[in-house]
Amino acid sequence: MKKQSRTYTRLLTAIVGLFLVGMFSCQKKEAEPSTRELLVGKWWCDYTSTMTDQYFDSDGTFKQRYKGVEYLGKWELSANNEKLNFPVLEGKPNSDYYYEIGEIKQNKLQFTVRGDSRSIHTLLPCSTISGR
Repeated sequence: MKKQSRTYTRLLTAIVGLFLVGMFSCQKKEAEPSTRELLVGKWWCDYTSTMTDQYFDSDGTFKQRYKGVEYLGKWELSANNEKLNFPVLEGKPNSDYYYEIGEIKQNKLQFTVRGDSRSIHTLLPCSTISGR
């Protein structure tokens, strides 16, 4: 009888273990948004007003505005998602202007211009800054 009880206990433990493994392995994890998804479709503003406000569109175009003047151009994200390149600024070909992305989240874009670590810029969604 004792041997039979151990067998049932082992069998029950195995069934419960398999059930738990199956239950947790089937849960979907929320996919983290990509850098591109975090970047596009909203105005990014510098709360200190020293940097241009920026809007990155999904079609590769961008707008910048500063003190009522708007500038246009094209942007592209590097393959490793660490650089934001600007091949066209104001209709002119450009090869050396880029942002090196330090951090990007739903509510924060932090970067350096041309990799100059002495000048770190932080932009926030304009909708989170009062008066914008």
